[in-house]
Amino acid sequence: MVPDFEFPIPEGQHEQSFKTEVKKLVKQFSAELKSVRTPKVYQRRLDLLEVMCHSDSELTKQALHLGGRAHRFGLDQGDLSTLSGRMKLFQEVVTLRPKHVWYSPVCKPWCKWSQYN
Repeated sequence: MVPDFEFPIPEGQHEQSFKTEVKKLVKQFSAELKSVRTPKVYQRRLDLLEVMCHSDSELTKQALHLGGRAHRFGLDQGDLSTLSGRMKLFQEVVTLRPKHVWYSPVCKPWCKWSQYN
């Protein structure tokens, strides 16, 4: 089975290196989230924030169709591999206070392109 994500672990290092890397990233992302300024005025709360999805994703489309408040945050809105992209996402999370956040996995066999196969 191939994982949905890969962390670069040099040859010879074991599971402890993976745990250390994950802890480091969690600490980094937590600090970035805490650095986001709290807005003076909040917008109406979202029911769903869909992160790293296709610009025409079905989940957000269905939530909107059912009368919910939903928003997509895809690559067009920000690249999460960059600090500025993550800060845009964190600002939306703090401002829009979504009840649910759906993070789409890396595009593999289940992505939009696979429908054409």
